[in-house]
This record gives sequence, structure tokens and C-alpha cells, in this order.
Amino acid sequence: MGEIQRDALALAFYRAVVLDEYLRARPCWYAANVDGNLNCEGRIIASHIVKRRRVENFLSEQLPEGPLPVPLMGDESDNDLIPDEYDVDLLLQAAWDPRNGVPGCQAHDDRLDGHRMPPLVIPRHKLPPATIEFCEDWGLEYELERRFAI
Repeated sequence: MGEIQRDALALAFYRAVVLDEYLRARPCWYAANVDGNLNCEGRIIASHIVKRRRVENFLSEQLPEGPLPVPLMGDESDNDLIPDEYDVDLLLQAAWDPRNGVPGCQAHDDRLDGHRMPPLVIPRHKLPPATIEFCEDWGLEYELERRFAI
């Protein structure tokens, strides 16, 4: 996967998760839905509820031979090796699926990652329905059970 395609997916994820129809940043989802006690700090980012590396690691173990290689856009040399329906690596499709994202301030995202104390705990019933659907679609139900309190 070329860096250009990866960057394009990351930008599309950010725009879908963070920006409203007027291209303004939405407020921090964590403060509004999970933890109103912590003042938000830092800029609003597109936060992965199930962390991107977890998604990539889990799915790379599930794919028979790892992620599907996709040439850079405009690279005609390897196009015969890839079925037409694969325009983006499956692993990256999952990693940057906007259903797994919410707008969050840097402080809340750091707490979710465990980089700041106290760690942020999200009750499962507070998860966005789209995130639950994302986990079910990609076979990540275990992450729901492991990571989010019932």
C-alpha cells in the first residue's frame, strides 16, 4: 500500500469523523458521552475507539497471506495481479473505517490509550451503534468483550 493511499484514507477518516457539514470540528464525544468530569485538552482529533493497531494486528492474523497488495494509483505494472474489486487493501479499509471513530480531544484519546491517568473506561452501552456494527462486520466482537465494560 502506498503512502499516498494511506494518507488519503486517514484524511477521509478525519473528515468523516471530526468535521461537520460546515467543516468545523465537532465537540469531543468522550466528554459528552463518557466522562464529563475531565476538561478537554488539546485539539479535536479523529479517535479510534478500537485502536487502529489492534484492528490491523487482529486482521493481519486472520487474512490467509496477510493484506492484499495494491499498487500506487497510476502504477500500471502490477494491475493484472489484483482483482478489480480491490481498490484498497482490506486491512487499511478496516483500520480507517469511520464507524470506529469519534471526535475526541487529545487528553481523552490519551486516556483511552492508557497514556494518561486515570484511564478512560467506556461502558459498552455508551458505544456508538456504528462502532458495534463495525466490530461485528470485521469480526472484532472479542474487542467489545475485552475492552468495554458491560
